[in-house]
Amino acid sequence: MGMTLDQIRAAARELSAEDREILLYDLASDVSPVEQERIERLWIEEIHRREQLRKDGLLQSRPVEDALADLEARLNEKYPPQ
Repeated sequence: MGMTLDQIRAAARELSAEDREILLYDLASDVSPVEQERIERLWIEEIHRREQLRKDGLLQSRPVEDALADLEARLNEKYPPQ
């Protein structure tokens, strides 16, 4: 019997950051071309939606450095560096 999804997640969290990155790349490259196109189309739609919100004054922006620092802090809380 194979591993459950929860077991795989737990095992992946035990990997080094570099190995998790490699695993993520490997898994993402297994997505079918049709699914890749769908994902790309959805991202483009989201980009246009956010840009329209920004133009309408309904979306506030902030420096990318601040956003990335917040993201890194949240990831480090959830997945502490080893």
